[in-house]
Amino acid sequence: MTEEQIVKKVCEIMGVKYSHYDNHRMGLDYFPHQELQSIPKIVCYGSSFGRWQFAILEDMTIINDMTPFNKSILEMVDSIEANDIEIDTTSHIKPLKEEMTKIKLAEHFLKENKCDKVINNPNKKINWV
Repeated sequence: MTEEQIVKKVCEIMGVKYSHYDNHRMGLDYFPHQELQSIPKIVCYGSSFGRWQFAILEDMTIINDMTPFNKSILEMVDSIEANDIEIDTTSHIKPLKEEMTKIKLAEHFLKENKCDKVINNPNKKINWV
């Protein structure tokens, strides 16, 4: 698979629109509002002038702009439910869980298909739009 085919497949798995992607040199501080453990390698956009949809990191994990918030909320829900407190999670939490499940499925695809060999290739063509 080419890098673009990988990105399009991840978009398909996650149910997000694809416009283009960047794979330029990035660092751990590329998304300053997130504490990254792995370097972003690809950032995918849903439109020419829109916000980013997701980033694929060097370790084949995926983040989006809501990842820190979603993880915090889901940790709180798990803690509340572990203490046998009932809360209605249908309208607010269900979409977060679905989004995180799609991210996990996309990460599984990346790892299962050894996409790191393409995405982390130091000799690949830079795609900067």
